[in-house]
Amino acid sequence: MQEILDTIIEKLPFEKKEKINQLLSRCIKESLDSGKRTTAAYENVVVKVGPLFEAISKFLNDVPTVNKLPFGIESIDIIFNELGLEIDKEDAFLIYHLRDLGKFKIRDSKLKQELDILWKEHTEYILDDQEFSRTMKVLMRMGILDYRKGNLTLKNEIMIRYKN
Repeated sequence: MQEILDTIIEKLPFEKKEKINQLLSRCIKESLDSGKRTTAAYENVVVKVGPLFEAISKFLNDVPTVNKLPFGIESIDIIFNELGLEIDKEDAFLIYHLRDLGKFKIRDSKLKQELDILWKEHTEYILDDQEFSRTMKVLMRMGILDYRKGNLTLKNEIMIRYKN
């Protein structure tokens, strides 16, 4: 577990490595039941989504306003990819904008309208309607989103299982 955190900290584009380590170690932990199973060939990791996004916001406080969006997206991309959840930059862009949602639901059509405005400024992250739907379903299958009947909510925790 510590190796994963060390790799994430090494790749993140921020200077205060000790602070990052403290914040990430609160958000990303080995599941308590991992050591109890003798027949399972998995190590379970729990990612607490709310504290993770708070930690990313704290990292971004030291970054100039112009660079906050690219650094935030890059941070989410690095963290999720190092944890084994392979996401694209476009997926990281969506997650970055859903981070303030909390426990509230949003319709996928309303999110798409909000993102259409942002995509005019950031053309490198544009998704068409079909790609947007695919991305929502992929994030749901990864366990990051609850996506039912057009309503989106971020999950509080993500369970990741690794094979030993």
